[in-house]
Amino acid sequence: MDRYILILIATVFTLLTGGSRAADESPGKSIVGGVLDQEAIELHLLLDGHETNFELVPGILTLQAGTRYKLVIQNLSDVTHVLSVPAFSGPTFVCSCVSLPKGRAQVLAGETVQWYLLPIKAGRYKMGCAKRAHAQAGMTGFIVVN
Repeated sequence: MDRYILILIATVFTLLTGGSRAADESPGKSIVGGVLDQEAIELHLLLDGHETNFELVPGILTLQAGTRYKLVIQNLSDVTHVLSVPAFSGPTFVCSCVSLPKGRAQVLAGETVQWYLLPIKAGRYKMGCAKRAHAQAGMTGFIVVN
């Protein structure tokens, strides 16, 4: 529990001292020691939605608690998607560089965005397109934190 509080305090300090950056900028290294100084591990998530084939690739992202990640989200389709990970808006994840209102991000057709995050709590968390028809067509998945 103390580790989680330390990570939260370090993240707030980073944000208050100018550590916040735009979603498409690389944060480099933070000014806070420890976990936030590690280079982010880059992972890719593809949003694919053509006609009736809607999916997230991969459907399951496996992360390690206490490790920084740069999640590169690429929308391969010709329609806008709204990637939703409700756990990102609560205490489960700390985003070291980007604030994610309500755990959602709009990704325009053909666009690529980046999220920098630090998972701090183990569990299995739902993700998917917030557009109901897209989710019903299969654009759903999970983030597993060990």
